[in-house]
Amino acid sequence: MKSIKSKVTAIILGSFWLYSANIFAMPVMELIKGSAKSIDKLISNSGIKLSTDAATQLHSSLDLTIKAFNRGKYPTTSKDFKRIFNFDPKITSLLSKDVSEFTDQDLAKLVNRLSVQAEKKASGPFMMCGACVTDELYKMGIVAISQKTSKSTSKILRIVPRSAKQLNRRIKRMGGVLHIPEMDKIVSTIPDVDKRRFYVALAKMSTGSKQEKALGIALRNFNNVGNQSYFHTSKLYTLMTDNLSSSDMKYWTNTLEKIGKEKPVDLDRGRVANLEQWFYTKADNDPVLKDSLDQLKKKNCWKIFR
Repeated sequence: MKSIKSKVTAIILGSFWLYSANIFAMPVMELIKGSAKSIDKLISNSGIKLSTDAATQLHSSLDLTIKAFNRGKYPTTSKDFKRIFNFDPKITSLLSKDVSEFTDQDLAKLVNRLSVQAEKKASGPFMMCGACVTDELYKMGIVAISQKTSKSTSKILRIVPRSAKQLNRRIKRMGGVLHIPEMDKIVSTIPDVDKRRFYVALAKMSTGSKQEKALGIALRNFNNVGNQSYFHTSKLYTLMTDNLSSSDMKYWTNTLEKIGKEKPVDLDRGRVANLEQWFYTKADNDPVLKDSLDQLKKKNCWKIFR
């Protein structure tokens, strides 16, 4: 009799826990709906411990990119999330995942995917950045985050063509005005996800501040070799959009001016190979610089290392 009662009790308890699990099951989009403050719940739930800087950067990137697809407003319901991200099955799959099964790797995938798609399809005062990612987030697998831009960059972003065809045409025209050869090759080689940033870089080269124009000239001369251009062999043009300090801008201007006078050591890569050699030479006898170089190589945001 006792064994029968035990079995019945087990069945009832099992049914209860199964029912409870279904009640408390919650997709990610349900957890983070309502306001951007809910993003912190998702970060906390994923089980990662982050410094204040890393957590702030992660929160900001998710907030910016989510709002970018909803005209600057944060989605208030799960239906909003489904409607907004219906165009991307990978994003909707991650947002539909149960909170209890959502890992730090899932979080990294979501941040990366949102940043890339926002750069390609959305508009707003933000840009994707790889160099900006903190080491903590990079170790998680986050390779790019979205950040707010300066006022000058935001003004340019407002006039970036939304049509890919128009954007390509405008970039070619701007490059021609700046005396950059082989613009057809450059436009066809630079990935679509980077063209918004390249547009901003070209705009700053011609209409930016005195320091920005000086850096732009150094960058152009560094990449131009006779009738050839090597803008597409690296992502050094992002120096124009990275909100560099005045001292950093001066450092890069002087460095590119110096190496821009050298003969390219690699005809496939242009003076990018010269710059790579220059970094290695400088870091040879400087442990601090060598450590910085190792970090730079790991992220390789400017695509100057092989």
